Amino acid sequence: MTSIFYLLTKDSPINHWHKNKSDIIHYHLQGASIRMLLINAATGEFEEHILGQDVFKGEKLQVLVPGNTWKGCYLLDGEYCLTSEAVSPGFAYEDMTLGV
Repeated sequence: MTSIFYLLTKDSPINHWHKNKSDIIHYHLQGASIRMLLINAATGEFEEHILGQDVFKGEKLQVLVPGNTWKGCYLLDGEYCLTSEAVSPGFAYEDMTLGV
């Protein structure tokens, strides 16, 4: 397993479309909420999640993204969002595909 964290800000609010071979769990750590968009590459099934702290409004503290799922996210309101990911098996660049 590997783990990273990254920051989305008003100046850089988007995590562009990409997919990984491995399963990934995203965690909201601090700041504003983000909208996560997921598309299953095999079935075309679409999902939308809000990753954030307000569970009473339906936001999720963590979201599982199965391997081979296209994903992208963007900052909703606020200055920043600090989020992290745990990837299992561990992340490898050759296992990631960027959207064009």
